Amino acid sequence: MTKSNVFPNKCLKCKKVSKKIEKFFFSKTRGLGNNKHSVSMEFPVCEECLLGFNRYLKLKKIGNFNLKIISLIPFLFIFYLVGSQFYPGITYFLPIIISILFLSSFPFIFISYINSFRITKFVKLKMDGTYIIKDLEYRNEMIQLYQKSIISEAHKEMYEPEGIDTIFCPKCGKKYEKNTAFCLACGKDLRLL
Repeated sequence: MTKSNVFPNKCLKCKKVSKKIEKFFFSKTRGLGNNKHSVSMEFPVCEECLLGFNRYLKLKKIGNFNLKIISLIPFLFIFYLVGSQFYPGITYFLPIIISILFLSSFPFIFISYINSFRITKFVKLKMDGTYIIKDLEYRNEMIQLYQKSIISEAHKEMYEPEGIDTIFCPKCGKKYEKNTAFCLACGKDLRLL
């Protein structure tokens, strides 16, 4: 599915239909330094799920930070092996520090992986900017909405050509003939246009 941004008016996670659907901004970055490439997308979620997704992102940041700390453990271990020859007192404290680093970071990584608000359970965002909705029913609704929008745009172009005799209400956007005095929907004075 491409970046059409035609979503049903319901939450991506809980499938709750609501008039008040929020947008969850999700981005993905790959590469290091100057070769960084990132893509982003907004997905519709309800208020409760938005809170859950934001909590998940915070937890994931902590987990990613702890992964960086875990990557320091081999260097600390080498420092322990080399340093113990020159500084015998380090043999007591460095193993404790290494085990604390490992044990304190593992739960965050594990919890962020099994979290029910992990966005990758619902959407696969590719690096070329396209995405795949994993829920088949939700994806089919999106395809139907997208097809309807294409058909309605084509219908407007074929049967409702915009010409010199057409004006739009600046307040609500309704379409009228040029000599219309007031908007029937909102009451805006159209004589000045």
